[in-house]
Amino acid sequence: MIFKHLSLVVFAIVHLLFFASSTILKADDENFSAEMRNLVIRKIGHHILLSVGDSVSRVLPIQRLSNNEFQIRFESRFTFVPDTLISIVEKVISAHHLPRNYIVNVYDCSTNEVVFGYAMLESRQNNIVACTGRNQPVRCYYINIHFANEAVLGLHTRYMLVGAGLLAIGFVFMGVKRWKRSRYKLQRHSTESAISESFVAQRPFLSIGKTNFYYESQSLVIDEETIELTAKESKLLHIFAENPNQIIERNRLQKEVWEDEGVIVGRSLDMFISKLRKKLSGDSSLRLNNIHGKGYKLEIMIQEELH
Repeated sequence: MIFKHLSLVVFAIVHLLFFASSTILKADDENFSAEMRNLVIRKIGHHILLSVGDSVSRVLPIQRLSNNEFQIRFESRFTFVPDTLISIVEKVISAHHLPRNYIVNVYDCSTNEVVFGYAMLESRQNNIVACTGRNQPVRCYYINIHFANEAVLGLHTRYMLVGAGLLAIGFVFMGVKRWKRSRYKLQRHSTESAISESFVAQRPFLSIGKTNFYYESQSLVIDEETIELTAKESKLLHIFAENPNQIIERNRLQKEVWEDEGVIVGRSLDMFISKLRKKLSGDSSLRLNNIHGKGYKLEIMIQEELH
């Protein structure tokens, strides 16, 4: 009897170690796969810039929006031909064996609206492609690539499921043998894999110069540095971002930012403009200028002006 229980304990320990090692291997595989996919997506951005003769400006860090969706942003404005973009994405994805079912959407940075999009399916005759052959104007664009969920379980996942099942059977059998005469309910605990991946929920943002402005979360990202804004600073910047290189009158700024408070103090506007100017100082492409007697203007310099 003692030997029998000892055998069950050894059985449980062996499968527990097997399950733990499989979990670690699976986590390593998923992390490696995610990093590889990130590099491939970045390569797509690189080839898109090369296709329009730009070998200087940068592809900004790839944003992972979900498990299967990635976002490519660019340092400079550019134009593109939809047919060329489709060809580049398809060649890079095929060459690196990424999932063949995916959707591509190209957004205008200033409006966050889709200006071009298409869907590629493994059965290529069912592809959804429209509006090809039309050159797009020179603008700031960003591209989202969304892959379909991969339905096939990996080898490690299968091993983990088998190991978990055997481990559960061993514990249940040992528990029944030990407490078969008791009236207590058998508590069965099954171990599950808990690989937690956390990323920042990227909400839509406005691209201003080299700065990403997240209005809802009241923050800026300049050269990967996050800068927090107050509610009023965020309201002010939102007005400027929606009207770049345009003079915004003082009366309008005061009304739209302070209208809920009932009392408008002229010096408050100047103080918040000064604070906002300091927080934008890390982006050399932005200038928040005082236009005497009129108001303020957020000037955005293009790349050529900065050299």
